[in-house]
Amino acid sequence: MIRSLLFLIFLTFSFTSSSQVIISEIKLDSGWVELHNTADTAVDVSNWWLCDRPAYALISNVTLVSGSTNIPSGGYVVLGWGPISPSVGELGLYVSSSFGSSSAIRDYVQYGGITSPTRAPVAVAAGVWSATTDFVPFPIVSTHSLENVNFQASSGTDTDLSTWAEGFNTLNNSNHDNVIINEINLEDNWVELRNTANTAIDVSSWWLCDRPAYALISSLTVLSGSATIPADSYLVVQWGPISAAVGELGLYINSSFASSNAVRDYTQYGGITSPSRAGVAVAAGVWGATSEFIPFPAVDSNSLENRNYNASSGIETRLADWSEDVPTLGTTNDDSVCPPEYTASNGNQLTGTESGVAVYETDGAIESDQTITATGMVDY
Repeated sequence: MIRSLLFLIFLTFSFTSSSQVIISEIKLDSGWVELHNTADTAVDVSNWWLCDRPAYALISNVTLVSGSTNIPSGGYVVLGWGPISPSVGELGLYVSSSFGSSSAIRDYVQYGGITSPTRAPVAVAAGVWSATTDFVPFPIVSTHSLENVNFQASSGTDTDLSTWAEGFNTLNNSNHDNVIINEINLEDNWVELRNTANTAIDVSSWWLCDRPAYALISSLTVLSGSATIPADSYLVVQWGPISAAVGELGLYINSSFASSNAVRDYTQYGGITSPSRAGVAVAAGVWGATSEFIPFPAVDSNSLENRNYNASSGIETRLADWSEDVPTLGTTNDDSVCPPEYTASNGNQLTGTESGVAVYETDGAIESDQTITATGMVDY
């Protein structure tokens, strides 16, 4: 009886672990797919299958680009396979060659707008895709990847069309680079960065570039937030080169400032002549054209603000998304979103200690029982 119970536990654990491998990134121009093991133990996928009907492949027979097919916990493997190409397609990940079986499929994605996808009904029945008509659009820039941006996904049932976006090449590494330039205040020399992901991202080793000036983010003065930016939150840093003069501001994951693989977002403002980094930004798909710039604010105290509140990365923000408005340091630029009334009666009375910069806004009453330290600055 004990032996049977242990065997049942082993089978359950094995199935659960194998279910926790997902398709996390696809690079169409290279024919690469990245698999990510979200389980807390290694999973061997060498006997799993890829399906892009009418093509099929045992994973042990495709090109191993990086990593191991025995994927460690939290690890990645990158595979090269010819049918993955810059044309309409669908990609299914299976634990066996039973391609018509919803019990065998583990993850699925279709892209480009394939007509009558063959495996989509199987994926929808398995709960690893949302609808047979759903597809991820092709990347704007051919060298970009298609990425799963649900960083808390534990299996293919947690990923569907809504969790896929055009992203930067992060093959064999985390896709956690969804940080954008969200607001720039030229009068007070600060920039607000927003983490659009659903998990924290550490930008302490990232860089700002306003050539010929460069700055490691961890070396700058923090006005609000933390360099490890929580999900859907903000970091505001102050930097002298951000000023009421023509300029350009690039956000980089490292100090390779001339590399389109390193830049994550970019803006230029005021009409700079021959901007140095605009070409890099355009090549990376994070700016529209080298000649485009945001006009200076008509009101000096106003900020330049990104109004694309649904942008998941700098790829989705362009000149048309920027406008001027009153500063919203450390919070959303969406002035249609108002917090609830802060009163003792509704349980939302403000309490605690404020030692940094905080902004509270409401169309009703605010009741505060806060302690504000000498370093605090609170705007009600």
